[in-house]
Amino acid sequence: MFTDDADLKIFRKFHGRCVHCGRPAREIHEFEETRGAGGNGALREENRVTLCNPCHDWAHCIGIRVSGPLLKRDRDFALEAYA
Repeated sequence: MFTDDADLKIFRKFHGRCVHCGRPAREIHEFEETRGAGGNGALREENRVTLCNPCHDWAHCIGIRVSGPLLKRDRDFALEAYA
């Protein structure tokens, strides 16, 4: 599923689970829009989470201003749980 080393690292970091609902993850999602660094700021590891397909669709549907803070909270909770 994830062949890129950076994506695989994120997938493993969150134990292959969606940080929002806990289902099996299928997507790597950037939850904050960042500018600069040649447009690659969003690809920072701390800005990337794993999501299942329905939660990935939800995040795009409601927009980054709403989903971003919620996914950041979910990311922090997941990292604490997996520590």
